[in-house]
Amino acid sequence: MLVRKVFSLIAALVLIVVLVLPLTGARARAFPTDEPIVISGDPVEVGGCTTSISHTLSASEIKACETLSVTTRVASACTACAGGVNVVLIRSGGIPGSYNPVGIGVIDELQRFSEDTGTKASAAIVYYDPYGARVEFPMSEDLDKARGAFSTTPISSGFGGWERAATMGVSVLRAAAESGQTRCDFIVFFGYTKEHGGVSWEDLRQQLLRAGATMRRDDSTLMAHCVSGGENCVTMRAIPSSPRYYSEQPDHRKIPAAVKTRIGEYTARDPAGLRSLGLDQGVPLELIYAIDSAIPPLADLVADPMTTTLRWRWDVPMDEAEVETTYRVAPTDLDAEGVFVMAGSADIEPRSGKRHAVPMPSIPVTITGPCEPIATPTSTQTNTPEPTETSVPPPPTATKANTPTSTPTPSPQP
Repeated sequence: MLVRKVFSLIAALVLIVVLVLPLTGARARAFPTDEPIVISGDPVEVGGCTTSISHTLSASEIKACETLSVTTRVASACTACAGGVNVVLIRSGGIPGSYNPVGIGVIDELQRFSEDTGTKASAAIVYYDPYGARVEFPMSEDLDKARGAFSTTPISSGFGGWERAATMGVSVLRAAAESGQTRCDFIVFFGYTKEHGGVSWEDLRQQLLRAGATMRRDDSTLMAHCVSGGENCVTMRAIPSSPRYYSEQPDHRKIPAAVKTRIGEYTARDPAGLRSLGLDQGVPLELIYAIDSAIPPLADLVADPMTTTLRWRWDVPMDEAEVETTYRVAPTDLDAEGVFVMAGSADIEPRSGKRHAVPMPSIPVTITGPCEPIATPTSTQTNTPEPTETSVPPPPTATKANTPTSTPTPSPQP
């Protein structure tokens, strides 16, 4: 009977192992044995930032009882003057060649900057006369054509048209700037007015001052060159945003040199880099995130009926971003089979530019089907002979020994 009970207990333990082990195998088999694979996206350039995203998966495919490890790397670098450097030259007619070297010198500085750094540089020309203003040359990166257009501006005479020209020049610059980006723009204004007494001259002076105020309200840097000299330049000296951005005939070098210096200040200023970075990774219903597997830890986990979003945040200024996250997922159903896609995005907020999202390369997760049941050894029953009853000799019987009988001792009488 004892042997039968031991055998029954062993059989019950084997049955428990066979039934329970496949259920626990989904977490016990942590990683498949395939070679890791890398999924890389092309660099994306948006808002002055270049962002690259790649994933490394622990395997190309898994079974329904296995766990997949995902490592995501994000690198992003943002520059100042992301939208390039734009200049609008506002001029009237004049004696050919009298102040053309100033405008041509500005265009030359733009071209040198663009060739040296690879940054986009564009120029436009607004022409004005007493009768109004017009865009003589639209904003263009073709600086050779801009140079030629500035040299061939028509000759005119008279005063006025400044306010209309100022409004038009600001509009041209704002249309060229990318939305949300810090401006790296210039207005170079050419002009002068008579400073004689009289109501008509004072009215013209006030028009010129109002034009200067309109241009200074823009985010661009305002420079001015007086195309005359002496007392005819008194009002022009109040136009630029700083005295260092002013010159008058016959100085043709100060404004181009000021443009070069100011470009250097634009590109070296603090807004280069990122203000913050975030990552969102969506996990579909067919997969489940392994709790506390994220490195670094999640900032948030958002669940909805269709997707679980894993979220990381780095809300600190950085010159450039280079981050890495790792986490694990597993199939929700131990009988799952098919290809399921995870998608996400990086949230880029540059110091100089517009906040934007960069899509991550999608991650296909291939599940090849349920795991094979674990084979268990089958016990072989041997024919154990039944024990035979053996005759047991009867216990020995007691025999009476011939022992003398004790004689009672008489008690003494009182």
